Amino acid sequence: MSPAIRLSTVEFRSLLLPPIRISLKSLQTFHRPQYAVCAARPSQCVEQRRALNLYKTARSLTVLGQHKVLTFDRYDVQKASPREDSTHRINLYEAKKNLNDHKLIAENISLKTLYNKHMRDGQLLYCLKGMEKKTIPKIRADPEIIEEYRNMALLKSHTHSVPIKHATAMNKFNNLGPLKVVIFTIASPPDYVRMCMDRAYQFLENGCPVEMRIRMQNSKLTKEERIRAGDPEVWPWVHARFPHLRPDFILKSMPAGAYYLVDPVSDGRIVQWVMAMPTKNQTKTEYTKRLFTVKRSVEMSIEKGQQAMLPKVMRQQLMETGNLNYSQNTGLPKVQARMKYASGGDVTYGGEEKKWLARDAETDKFLVPDTEEALQQPLIRYEPVTVPKEGSEPWRHRRGKTRRH
Repeated sequence: MSPAIRLSTVEFRSLLLPPIRISLKSLQTFHRPQYAVCAARPSQCVEQRRALNLYKTARSLTVLGQHKVLTFDRYDVQKASPREDSTHRINLYEAKKNLNDHKLIAENISLKTLYNKHMRDGQLLYCLKGMEKKTIPKIRADPEIIEEYRNMALLKSHTHSVPIKHATAMNKFNNLGPLKVVIFTIASPPDYVRMCMDRAYQFLENGCPVEMRIRMQNSKLTKEERIRAGDPEVWPWVHARFPHLRPDFILKSMPAGAYYLVDPVSDGRIVQWVMAMPTKNQTKTEYTKRLFTVKRSVEMSIEKGQQAMLPKVMRQQLMETGNLNYSQNTGLPKVQARMKYASGGDVTYGGEEKKWLARDAETDKFLVPDTEEALQQPLIRYEPVTVPKEGSEPWRHRRGKTRRH
């Protein structure tokens, strides 16, 4: 059915219950993406979502919604956890498409030997044994458990089929393709991790930048913990014992010529970076430098009281430090809130503003109209427009001529 003639409501009739009628829009929200398969895809948006997106943040033209980058800093894995200093030993296997089919390649080798002699283009590294969700605190408390995770495997690329369009030339692209994001946690199952690695390899082969996001498996964080960085010593400890999670090992296993489009960054809980292949029309933009330029701009915007839509907990902390440009009752800073609400009239309040509207009148008064400013606004008068009626058919005068009987 064409979208132009589609009904706006859907009715469900039951034999024993009265009919239920709901809007069609509510049904469409269960299907993502919310457009027809044959329709043109919308362009990639650059606004910030729940998680930090390095590629979109580095290309952003505004600081609105980019406060997620505040807790992230550069993470040089070779400086934080040098391969040469790691005393951890692993057993290396050759993996097949069958998860249970493995062949021993090398036994009791160091991370340095693994990186120099075995890691190369198309050899994807992963851990054979899956980790439980609450294993990291146990491992740090009891180092003997680490012996259970010494078996690593190398998987050849293209073992898993990825439904993507192949490029005509492997490494001779004109421009970068659409961004692909690969996400897994330290406790993800081995079959899922190796599939993610294979997908990242094939995405890079076809000219798409790939953003890798590896997350530490943590318990539920409080609102105060979400706006703070995690323990900076956790990831160096993990990377000294789990080489399949190291950015340098992953980059070396990708197609030849792959490089860091955005260098690895971390907030203590997440390590993420962006990889890409060289292109013919490659820009000279340093996206890592641009990312931290956006971060400094967000910090300056907060200091000046111009950053909108900050989390409520962050606004509360800013108020406690003496910054009176923010309020718990609205996501807008004081200047923007007064520009919107001081003149009075019909305004649209957000959910947070409706909830704390009465309290704002007694505390910050960001949402209370200013009587003096409202009186200074020019009064606009609209004169009624009369439309002449011609007989019983008021549309005749629009046609320019009357119809003769």
